[in-house]
Amino acid sequence: MATTNEGLLLLVLVLILAVTGLFEGLETGVVSLNRVRLRARARRGDDRAKELLRLLERPERLLTAFLIGNTLAVTGAGALASAWAVQAMENETLGSIVATVGMTAALLLFSELTPKAYFRIRAEHAVPRLLWFIQLTRFVFAPLVWAITGLFRLVARGDRSPFVTREELRQIVIEAGGRLGRREERMLHSVFDFGLTVVREIMIPIPRVVSLPESARPEDLRAELRRTRYTRYPLYRERGDAIIGLVNVF
Repeated sequence: MATTNEGLLLLVLVLILAVTGLFEGLETGVVSLNRVRLRARARRGDDRAKELLRLLERPERLLTAFLIGNTLAVTGAGALASAWAVQAMENETLGSIVATVGMTAALLLFSELTPKAYFRIRAEHAVPRLLWFIQLTRFVFAPLVWAITGLFRLVARGDRSPFVTREELRQIVIEAGGRLGRREERMLHSVFDFGLTVVREIMIPIPRVVSLPESARPEDLRAELRRTRYTRYPLYRERGDAIIGLVNVF
């Protein structure tokens, strides 16, 4: 009888770990969804994409439902693991230690790292297939979600600006660095720093500008091109600051 109980506890524990992995993975997957592609699929008549877009209009409710489900599952898994370990080893202290160490490793590997990595890469394929689980989760935890989100709105009530600051935008660019090319990342950072740039850093004084008189011949232009390798040369009349035109070299 004891063996049967231990086997049943272990089976339930494995099921709870799987559910925990689903909650963690879906949380990452929902955040990783490409809404542009979802809209394209919705325009082609994909009902799952339409439903996901509707749910993503209020993502805080969806993520709150996942958080509630995951918290309950982790708490239940810890209690079951302790009960199973104590019953199997017939020693409360040793069983508690084994359950703590074992559950930490199992949760980290099977309910955190693995599902998050999978759903981050396969979000567009995995999340729509689990739409039934998402809807079931929202339905089961709807009262708690409503209470928690209402409490959060009450606590966080205030005149928060809808705009983000320069530093928040910079942090977004830093976190998305792996998805941006090096050139695009440098360009965005230069935009943030543009307001701190002084004129002398981006403009060249007139005496240092390479220009040509209006009487210059094609041979003079070719000689200057070989020397400086620029693609634009201002043309001046009489004085270097009296610019009358611009020569573009292609």
